[in-house]
Amino acid sequence: MTIAADQFDDTLSPTDLQQFIYLANNVFELLETTKRELERDREAAKASLATASSILQSEIERRSRPKGARPGALAGWQMARVRAFIDENLHRTIHTMDLSAIAQRSTAHFSRSFKKAFGEPPHAYVVRRRLEKACHLRLPARHR
Repeated sequence: MTIAADQFDDTLSPTDLQQFIYLANNVFELLETTKRELERDREAAKASLATASSILQSEIERRSRPKGARPGALAGWQMARVRAFIDENLHRTIHTMDLSAIAQRSTAHFSRSFKKAFGEPPHAYVVRRRLEKACHLRLPARHR
């Protein structure tokens, strides 16, 4: 997953700054441990890398929410993945269970979060996208 630097809200409150420094120090320590353990204990090195990666991913996801994002709504990366999946699979049945797996949320939590993020339930969104695609396909080629 790639996140553009301009998506981050770079204004840190003192509490956020302390939390960021704490996380950065933890990631630094994990990476230093990985360097030391790489030759001696590859499994310990892998575990340190996995933990560092998880910490970074959580921080990226937390900070990549669009400004003004609604609490409980899908994060930006979740919205992008779900939207891409829907657009690529309009020709087949799309189950909420599949969408929730892409967003890494339970089905019930996903459905509530989707509605907050998109303003409509998943099924209504898929139907609307299908109609939009059908209308687009019906236009003469010069109007597309």
